[in-house]
Amino acid sequence: MYDLIVIGAGPGGYHAAIHAAQEGLKTALIEKYRLGGVCLQEGCIPTKSLVHSAEVLRTCRDTHLFGVEIEKFSVNWPAVQKHKEKAVDQLTKGLEQLMPANGVEVIYGKAVLTEKSTGPEKEVAVQLNDGPQTTLTARNIIIATGSSPALPHIPGIDLPEVIGSREALELKSVPEKLLIIGGGVIGVEFASIYSAFGSAVTIVEFLPKILTSMDGEIAKRMEAELRRSRIKILTGSRVKEIRETGGMLEAVIEKADKEERTPADKILIATGRKPNVQGWGLEHTGIEYDENSGIQVSSLMETNIEGIYAIGDVTGNYLLAHVASAEGITAVDNILGKKRKMNYKAVPSAVYTHPEAAGVGLTEEEAKEQGIAYKATKFMFSGNSRAVTMGENRGLIKLITTVPENTVIGAHIIGPNASELIHELVLAVNTSATAEDISGTMHAHPTLSEAVMETAQGVSGRFTHMLK
Repeated sequence: MYDLIVIGAGPGGYHAAIHAAQEGLKTALIEKYRLGGVCLQEGCIPTKSLVHSAEVLRTCRDTHLFGVEIEKFSVNWPAVQKHKEKAVDQLTKGLEQLMPANGVEVIYGKAVLTEKSTGPEKEVAVQLNDGPQTTLTARNIIIATGSSPALPHIPGIDLPEVIGSREALELKSVPEKLLIIGGGVIGVEFASIYSAFGSAVTIVEFLPKILTSMDGEIAKRMEAELRRSRIKILTGSRVKEIRETGGMLEAVIEKADKEERTPADKILIATGRKPNVQGWGLEHTGIEYDENSGIQVSSLMETNIEGIYAIGDVTGNYLLAHVASAEGITAVDNILGKKRKMNYKAVPSAVYTHPEAAGVGLTEEEAKEQGIAYKATKFMFSGNSRAVTMGENRGLIKLITTVPENTVIGAHIIGPNASELIHELVLAVNTSATAEDISGTMHAHPTLSEAVMETAQGVSGRFTHMLK
């Protein structure tokens, strides 16, 4: 019998399994496909490989701005795809080595819970990929089955050239015209990628603005930057129907009772994701769950059934890989008896577009809605020497601090390396640091991180490299 069976080997599942094994628990990790889950195989990692290739292409186009002349360059799309596949394979093989090295037994197959999954000796039925069905038992179970694309009800959505994010990573060629339904993180990232490679991109978003989970000012600036990259954005709009005409797709788009028809070679559905709660036998266990909101868990990541935990996207909370990983560690710690609540005080998010955006803590809108006495302080990258030398001097850093304490409760960035710069501010939010804690900490010169320091300095109204 195992101490722990983890179902699903995405970031949450494999982090939980390794942590458990390192703590001395006999651990089995069950995965139907490859280690790493959607994030590694068809999400975060392959997408960021394409993001980097797109960034290299932008650099080639802009070399003349830095005194470097390149007479000829071109895109080798199959090589772009090969680089992506190489990165995914390398990281997958790394996980395949890490599991046995840490004492985790990996079992490839489809796991299903049964009526016998809720007792002290919890049974899990496994249909092995390369063999018959078998039954495993454990004292504890962690469900980490992730999520899958949420598809809207649009006539024509099942046409062959209508694709999801997985297919968008595997295209054999760059589409001349790409229409993206959904202006969230997935939608804008693919828009930025394919626009860089030459696609004429249109984003259709039902809500009044894109990136609705981000600080409003950052989202507004991102929309302007995407438009600057010649990406067409239709907000407050919906795709009423998808048709096939003249060898192409045609989207019938409705906005304010008016219709327009937009042709496209491919239409990408990027309307979010839903928890994977079907097909795992949850209905046999009495575990409380909902089709849309996922498995219900306590702050200890435990379901209503003792000894069964759920983490990551399947809980319908934050659909982010790093949150799933942290939840996996928390669940294992509670299996070990540490009684540790999951901490969501400082959850970073990042958007890998050009430029990047990132945020943590409260947005300005949330601070206002909660009636918090706050101050919003902004510093422009145009005042940062490193950003200017890089030619990346658009964008800003924004701090949300309490009044009068100057405690950092939110931070938001649009600009160069935003996904890396945010982490000093994640630490600040998590530890309730003040603006003075940041501004009083020496930062190397010349660096982009000095912009973080100067934003904090500006909370007191005193900037060095920017006029008030």
